[in-house]
Amino acid sequence: LYYSYGADWRHPYFHSRDRGSSCARPPYDDPEPAYKFEKDSDMRRYIDFMHNQIRELLTNYGSIAGMWFDLISAYYWRPDLFPIEETYALIRELQPQCLISFKQGCTGTEDYMSQELEFVPLATRLKAQKASQEAIDLSDRVWQSNKDKWNEICTIMQDKGWGYMEGLAHRTADEVWSMLANAAANRCNLCLNTGPLPDGSVHHHDEQVFREVGQRIRQQGFPKPEEDKGPVLPGKTGAGAE
Repeated sequence: LYYSYGADWRHPYFHSRDRGSSCARPPYDDPEPAYKFEKDSDMRRYIDFMHNQIRELLTNYGSIAGMWFDLISAYYWRPDLFPIEETYALIRELQPQCLISFKQGCTGTEDYMSQELEFVPLATRLKAQKASQEAIDLSDRVWQSNKDKWNEICTIMQDKGWGYMEGLAHRTADEVWSMLANAAANRCNLCLNTGPLPDGSVHHHDEQVFREVGQRIRQQGFPKPEEDKGPVLPGKTGAGAE
């Protein structure tokens, strides 16, 4: 299950952007529901709401294989607002077999990391974003704890965006093959996203690429780590979708 732990733009008690996180709730001119966050302690109302939702998900729908949390930057900018150990303890109490992933990780006790786009320490991005030294040091400790696990790289089939965006270049079969080899070189699973078209269908170019890569895998097996040519990053491809 995917859960947006680090951002809720509708809850009246989720913290505001002036508390330090760019992915926090925007300053709506006419918020609905009415925005009630005034002080850091108000955030607890959101935490209780979120924990009740997690409890519902883990008690009403049978065995759950994993919880995949998102928007890690909110935690690193304000870790004091998110009682992550309490959240993890709740999941492990209700469903001990449930895997926990929160992008690059918050504590180092996650079952696996799910890196966006490439397998690199989060500290690299935090430094570019001018995060505090405390956040950078925390990310280094978490990286050291998680980097040797079996992890995951999650990336996209187009130059940017997790939802479909018209007119962008899409990855070729050769590029996807390199992505698989790069993931193997880093002991990672590859989670490859395609943004559905407005009618819910898969873009025809992506469908063709997936079928071609699937045929290669059936014929040759998965690519070997030595075939890795480095991660294929957004904006570094010349492949056109149309």
